[in-house]
Amino acid sequence: DDCSATRWKEYDLLDDILRQINPGLKAKSAPCETTLLFHSRFQKFFNHFILGLDGGCQLLGRVTNHVIKYELQGRQAWHTHVLLWIHPDDLPDVEKLLTMEIPYEVDPETGEYKVPSDEVLAMLHNIIVQKNQHSCSSQCRLHGECRYGFPFPAQYSHTPVLCPKSKRYLPYCPGYRHRNTVCYVPMIALLWNAHTNVVRVTNDNLSYYLLKYTAKAEPAGSLMVEPDAMHSLTVPDCSE
Repeated sequence: DDCSATRWKEYDLLDDILRQINPGLKAKSAPCETTLLFHSRFQKFFNHFILGLDGGCQLLGRVTNHVIKYELQGRQAWHTHVLLWIHPDDLPDVEKLLTMEIPYEVDPETGEYKVPSDEVLAMLHNIIVQKNQHSCSSQCRLHGECRYGFPFPAQYSHTPVLCPKSKRYLPYCPGYRHRNTVCYVPMIALLWNAHTNVVRVTNDNLSYYLLKYTAKAEPAGSLMVEPDAMHSLTVPDCSE
């Protein structure tokens, strides 16, 4: 997470290094380095906390198969789309981890919601409020309703409930205040410290998702280079 107010410390360190070269440079000025940084951080996180390799843990149960797709957002922030196949015996426990709840405390005197006094819950509160809230735009409301299903209705079961109309699993959502929270798993949100969206999907949505990202074209472009520059770079002449 290289763009938000509470971004990863690695990007602050990269900023410090770049300022020593040129005071005007920031992490965004080093796309190769930030790409390698994100890839390294994601791979270490995924292998240790999701796949449980090298003595790690499996926060989402036993993963039998997975697919990973990298994308670059318009604001130049890398993110990944990950499909996980969870062992059927682990699924009932794993899906109860999914939640849209924003951690709050209620002031006993005023009845107002406030940041939890517990340090870990306060940290989780800040992550979810700053990084995991959906704000509808014209892009997600092309046909009137939000294509992602926001705002979500209240749903008080910790086991996701399949909505027959939207064909989406509705996660635990304890009321109106939490309606625009992007579904997450608390431990993953704390450890990753960036936007996360963890949901259970139907077979139909899974098929559409795989087809969409299999057929999606990779970014492409063109580059014009002067002949003298090509000669200096020892690039062969490809004009013929």
